[in-house]
Amino acid sequence: MKVLSWLGSGIPMILLFALVMAQSLAFVEGAELLMGIGWLLAILIFCVVVIFLRFATIFASAVAFYGAMYGWDWEWWQAALLCFPGLIFMFVAGGSGVVQALWLKATGRDVY
Repeated sequence: MKVLSWLGSGIPMILLFALVMAQSLAFVEGAELLMGIGWLLAILIFCVVVIFLRFATIFASAVAFYGAMYGWDWEWWQAALLCFPGLIFMFVAGGSGVVQALWLKATGRDVY
């Protein structure tokens, strides 16, 4: 039973940590390219942005997207999957809700 508990909580946490580390490295790469600075100063800027700014995730995601596209030579959709997973999930979930509502309406069932 403990194995199933670890599979349910441990593996998603490891995957989330890997995602955050990849996003952080992409931010550092993007900051180096955008501002022409070294990696140490880029890490310092990343720490300041994440700790002190209110809308840091929007800024950090945009810089990480730039770093993944132009620093790592990824396609735009690969960089978007890395940097905006919540936004993509929101569109998928919203789209499935629209499809369900259209299906219910087409079959004559009550949407609400």
